[in-house]
This record gives sequence, structure tokens and C-alpha cells, in this order.
Amino acid sequence: MAEQSLDSPMAVDEDPFELDPVRYADMLPYEIWMECFILLDMWDLKNVSRTCHFLRGICLPLLLKSVTYSLDLNFHRSSTLPDMVSQLDEFADHDETFSRLTGDDEKRRCVHKLTLANSVRIAPRAKDKELVVKSMKDAYDMYLETFVSCAPLLFNLREVIIRFNKNLDKKLFTALAALPQPLEQLSFISVKFGAHVSKPLIRAKRILIDNSAGHDANPIRVAKRLELFSGESLEELKVLSPSYSVKLFRAFSSLSQGAALTKLAHLSFQLHEFDLSILEAFLTKCPKLTSIKADFGNRYGFRTSSTAQLPPSTVPHLHSLEGYDQEVRYFVPGRPVRKIVLVPPRKWIGPIRDDDQIRQLLDDLSKSTGPVRELDLDIEIDLELLTSVKTRFPELSRLGVKLSRHTQIFPLEDPYASSFDGALVDKVLPPASKGSATVCKPFPQIYLFTAYMNILHWIALKRLVLPTKLKSLYLEQINYFLVFPDILCGPESLNMFDDQFQRSRYSGFTAELIFRILSILYPHLKEIIIGLRKVNEIRWDKDFHGNWSCSRISYPSVDA
Repeated sequence: MAEQSLDSPMAVDEDPFELDPVRYADMLPYEIWMECFILLDMWDLKNVSRTCHFLRGICLPLLLKSVTYSLDLNFHRSSTLPDMVSQLDEFADHDETFSRLTGDDEKRRCVHKLTLANSVRIAPRAKDKELVVKSMKDAYDMYLETFVSCAPLLFNLREVIIRFNKNLDKKLFTALAALPQPLEQLSFISVKFGAHVSKPLIRAKRILIDNSAGHDANPIRVAKRLELFSGESLEELKVLSPSYSVKLFRAFSSLSQGAALTKLAHLSFQLHEFDLSILEAFLTKCPKLTSIKADFGNRYGFRTSSTAQLPPSTVPHLHSLEGYDQEVRYFVPGRPVRKIVLVPPRKWIGPIRDDDQIRQLLDDLSKSTGPVRELDLDIEIDLELLTSVKTRFPELSRLGVKLSRHTQIFPLEDPYASSFDGALVDKVLPPASKGSATVCKPFPQIYLFTAYMNILHWIALKRLVLPTKLKSLYLEQINYFLVFPDILCGPESLNMFDDQFQRSRYSGFTAELIFRILSILYPHLKEIIIGLRKVNEIRWDKDFHGNWSCSRISYPSVDA
């Protein structure tokens, strides 16, 4: 298609002898065009949008759905004034483009997500420092004024992400508060709050403050409250910053905020242990809270002398909890917690729980009025653990435990030395087919790692027990034993794979027999997953007819 002006009509090849030329574009619904254009990258979309009004109307909402308004100025020791002038000119063009976009009604209605990025750096011994500092300050003031004047025009704005290396200015908060409708999500990434009080308050359904990637700076320590956000629309609050979580909790608990956070359902936070009294006062304002992910700042997770527990009357509807041992003990007793995720300590090497600590922890978890239906434990699988879980959590439908290549449930015994229950074998194999390796379709042996197949073998032999209503079992590897040739390189790695493969004693027939017996012993069991979460997993699924199938899932790596 030849390139045309955006203001010209779409060109259509017409037959001069045809009285009513066909408009082929009209034969396809708009939604089909939209779906096709989603597959194009931004460069293609920009080029296509210049061809005609019809295609422009399709491309524009995709091109402008997410926009970035940034100020990036860096002056190094070796930089010169022309370098700074070039950066300032580039910002001026960017500033003008953003102003034109927000001034165009057709374009600004397409903007749903806005990222504000600000990075201004100058080397300590840079040349012409005074002049450069003044130029940077003028550019920052211009950047801020443009946003303040343009933000209220973005009437369809739903999400704002803020990344600043400067203290956040009160003008920024005033502009966010002036938006015509509450934001769906407001995120602050690696920021320092300058102003701590602003009126009117910012309205958002989800608020994120994430300083976990770097230093959790607190430039104004004298300020005890962060009174910037309204709780009226707040549904989810995530504060990965001990410095600011306590200030936010104080603000929402204060008399100036007044009413309870009646819509807040999900809370995730990092907090110092000595601030638990402030947390408790805040939680009394959250009657509808159902999900909490907590971190009290204990680096090792479970070695603590604290025995603090939250009164049962606070957050009475809590259903889901994720945290270390101390956080679990603080929240679970007396509440209907149905899902508990015990996360590993943040330090890779830490103290190991002894048997008494594990028993005490399970006792604390069983104090949920739930009943507990989902349980992820940062504990290595063994006989006593599974027996305790079955006894304490009879309604459990999902269980996650740790598994090591070196895990030995019965160190002096070999599962192959024991026989399956004859009655179970009669049910899974027809009499004429017993002993035949062709009865079952063999499972691919490449997936049958001894480390986890031994566990399933002991369960099929009834030496290990699971909760009778279990639907999902997750065996999370501690050390890397799921070794596949395509993720290895070099002869040493391939030898490692060969060793792993050869040490797998399980044939496809034996594995099929084990899984069929598991289906009889635990009829609700539908999936077994082994691996490292969101990295590399083997997944066994049972279909409607009771047949098990295996697949390998490798997740794409995510850059930090």
C-alpha cells in the first residue's frame, strides 16, 4: 500500500466498469483488524498508521496505550557544555511532544498508562558545575510544570509508574490528586519522598511502593506519617519499604484519615519487628482484609524470640497468608486462613529448623479456623512431616514441600525390595497382563528422575501418607536435580546429564504402575509438579479418564 497523508482517504483500486466498487476493508469486522494489528511491533504500527485514517484509527490506541514522559540528564567528569546542550535540546523536543499529545483530544483519550522517569546526575568534579546545575534545575522545573499542567487532561489514565532519583515533589502529588478519576494502579519504584503531606489526597485502587532493589532511603526522618493517599478507593496496598510502610500505617491509622479502609482486601509489606504495635493499630482499620504477605525484617526468617500474636478480632476474614515462621505465628491463630505459604529465608544459608521447631510451627499453623486447604512449606519432605500434615490438616487440597537429590526417607531400605498391595495391582492391571511391559504406554524415561520417583514409589507402597483429599502435590527441588541436555553445555555438563539419566532406575512401565496405584489411593489427586518454581518444572497431570501424562515447563528468564 502506497504511503499517504494521515488526512487523505484510503486508496481503493476501482474497476472503471464496476458501478458499485467493493470496499474489502469493510468486509472484516473492526475487531479482527484490531487483533491482527496487536501482533505488529511498534515500528510497524507507526509506519502503518501513516497510510490512512482507517488504519490510523486502529493503530493509535495501541501506540498510545502506554507512554513515557522522562527527563534523563547525566553530566560526567569528561562531559562538555555542548554535551549538556544536546541533552537539553533532546528533552525540549520530548517535552513538546508530550504537551502536543495531551493537547490532542483524539490522542489523549488513548493513554491508559503513563510512566514518569526522572534521572538527573552530575559528577562531583564536573567542569562548569554551577552552570550545569542551574541548567538541570531549570529543566527539572520545566519537566514538573509540564506534567502538572498536562496530567488532568489525561481523562482515561488508569496506571501511573514513577521512577525518580530525586526527592518526590509536592507538585507531583498535587497533579496526581487532580486526576479526574481514581487510578487503577499507582507505582513508586526506588523513590525517596520529599513531601510527606499533600492535600487533596491521591485516589488509587492499588498502590505499590517498591524500594527493594536498592537503598531504602528515608530523607526526612522527622516526618512520622506519609499522608498522601486516600483510603476511600484502596483495594490493594504493597509497600516493600520498612522506612515508608510504618509512615503509611501511621497515616491511615490517624484521626485525620478517619474512616476505615473498607475496600482494602490485599496487603503486602516489609516492616521492622519493633513496629508491630503500629501495624496492629493500622490493621484495626482494615475489616475486609483477606490476603497478607508479610515480612518483619528477620533476615533468617525463623530464629526469633518474639511470641507476639495478633488479637483474633483483628482482620477476622483473613484467608491467605505468606511469610516467614514469625509472621505465620503472628497472623494464623484464630483466623480462617485457608492458604498458607511459608517462604524461605532471604539469606541463602541460615540456621536449620530442628524437629521441635517444625512440630511447634505445624501446631501454630493448625490453629487456623480455616480449614487450611493450601499449604506450601519451606521444609524438606520426610516421614514425620507428611504424617503430621495428614493428621493436622485433613481438608488439605494442595501441598508443597522441599525435595533434595539427597533426600532419603528410609535410608536403609530400597523401595524395589517391597511389593505393592496385591489388591491394588489387581485393580490397575488385568490378570492376563501382569508382568507384561506392554500393558501400559511407557512414560518417557527422560522425565523419570530417581530423586522424586523414589518419593512417589514410597507413597504407592503406603509407607508415606498424604492427606486423603489432596488434589495437587508440589515437590520443590532444593538443589538442582532436574538436569536436561538442552540447558547444559560442555562435556562435563553432558556427563552430569548422563549420570542423572543412568541413575534413574524407573522404567516407563514401573512409573505407569506407580501412578495408577496413586490414583486409587488418592482419587482426588490430579497433578504432581516437581522442580524450581517459575524456572524449570516437570508436571504430571491426570485427565478425565484417569490417564497420567507428563510435560516439561521451562519459563523464560526475566531480567532484573
